[in-house]
Amino acid sequence: MTPALAFQFLTAVVGVIIAVIIVVYLKGLRSSPRDLWLLYGTKILEYSAYAMINMTIVLYLTKNFGMGDVAAGTYYSIWSILINFFTLIIGAVTDTIGIKRTLLLGTVTLIVTRFILAVSSDIYTATVFGFMPYAFGLAVMAPVISVGIKKMTTKETAAMGFALFYTLMNLGYAIGGWLWDRIRIGVAASGGTWTVPVIGAELPPYEAIFFVGFLLTLPSLLFLSFLRDGVELDEQGDIIFKPQPKLQGNLFIALRNTARDALVGTARSLKSTWGDPFFYKFLLILFIVVFVRLVFFHLNSMTLPKYGIRLFGPTAKIGALYGVLNPVLVVILVPLVGYYFKKVSSYRMLFVGTSVSALACFIGVMPGDWFAGLNGTLLSGIVFTEWLGVQGDPHPAYWPLLIFIFVFTVGEAIWSPRLMQFTAELAPKGKEGTYISLSILPFFIAKFFVGPMSGYLLETYVPLDEAGNALASYPQHYMVWFWVGATAIISPVGLFLFRGLFRKHESTGS
Repeated sequence: MTPALAFQFLTAVVGVIIAVIIVVYLKGLRSSPRDLWLLYGTKILEYSAYAMINMTIVLYLTKNFGMGDVAAGTYYSIWSILINFFTLIIGAVTDTIGIKRTLLLGTVTLIVTRFILAVSSDIYTATVFGFMPYAFGLAVMAPVISVGIKKMTTKETAAMGFALFYTLMNLGYAIGGWLWDRIRIGVAASGGTWTVPVIGAELPPYEAIFFVGFLLTLPSLLFLSFLRDGVELDEQGDIIFKPQPKLQGNLFIALRNTARDALVGTARSLKSTWGDPFFYKFLLILFIVVFVRLVFFHLNSMTLPKYGIRLFGPTAKIGALYGVLNPVLVVILVPLVGYYFKKVSSYRMLFVGTSVSALACFIGVMPGDWFAGLNGTLLSGIVFTEWLGVQGDPHPAYWPLLIFIFVFTVGEAIWSPRLMQFTAELAPKGKEGTYISLSILPFFIAKFFVGPMSGYLLETYVPLDEAGNALASYPQHYMVWFWVGATAIISPVGLFLFRGLFRKHESTGS
């Protein structure tokens, strides 16, 4: 069998598996209102745009505004924290103006800000009118769509609804990774700029990615305009319409008052739990798991895009390495892992999964020569010639990086779905909402470090020259993944050292 035929066969098999998974979910949602499908359409479009833009931001900051790697990573971290901050108040905003108006507000914000980022010529415009409101738009979409799915499913169909939500989210990520490669490499190959049809504007690669994100968001506005206000399913599966909240004053006054009340409410929630000794244990448990979660930031936004372009060249399909491979594998593996290991405790799944993911990082440290025997094989032809479009023998670092990402994803499929469940299991009865909303605090702290860390690793092990070009070689590039792994390994080690605490609260919930 030739590599081309094998690749086509493998692609077809993966496509059939994903189609079967989606069909199974759809059968369980036959009684759902049409509004649910509008939310799903919005979901897959939004995550496609989000994924490709997310891989662009640090590159855009460095190329357009001359930021060094540490500065760009720090900027990204602070911006990401802003998203989390807005997420804290989104629930209150939804309660105040309703699901439809909240989603429309978020979508309009994304449309405007993605356009601004595509045409911005200075960091101040990009920050004030681009990234800051863009953080609000991103903070709206996922949690509010989740609320909508919950309202449009019953207890019996909710599991299917959220499983399809998770599947489409990952398919959106895969589409975004594919688009990122196609746009970036295609624009570079056509002279370095893309002429926007009708408008005629000339956009460099990264601005073109923002603009395509803007175009992908436009259909969401159409979908959401057809969304009916207050539509829900009761427990018998009948469609009902709940009265929607009426605004006191205009929209902007309502949003201002809502934001103020949400911040006050969050402060009160934090104050009410501050004297509870278990709250500190709760945060400790979640903080332990944060370290392996930070690997996502290195792979999908901060570190891998720059690392891959500098090491493998500007035409390398870096988006496919993680942005396509990871979500496609997750879609296939998560249902299998969930089915076969549903009776295994959340703690054990977390420990095994985080161990696999953290140790996988050290595969990226291995010398590429160890895998040289794979070159010239059918597998090499499928992966490099047909999938990644590499001509001749691949760069030695390709094999360790690919295997690292593959094994990391296997671990993710084990631990990631259980993390939210475990968080809910840990929260004391009657305080679930407060504890789950405050479970984001460890992430706030960790994000202050991951951006500067990413920038430092890039500047130390895969730096640019004084002219802003990649060097001829990077003999210590693998050290990037050594330090990422050294950070990630804190999670399984912490889970083991504090296993008594985890098991106690998993069994008692208090």
